[in-house]
Amino acid sequence: PMTNGQIERFNATMDAKIAALSNDKHTDWDEQLPFVTFN
Repeated sequence: PMTNGQIERFNATMDAKIAALSNDKHTDWDEQLPFVTFN
């Protein structure tokens, strides 16, 4: 149960980082993954 909350926070953080780096139409989000996952 506690790990579900941790995963949800992690996912929210990843979503926010991807949204901040991707273009306005969010069509290049997959190109931003290396920058998000290794920072």
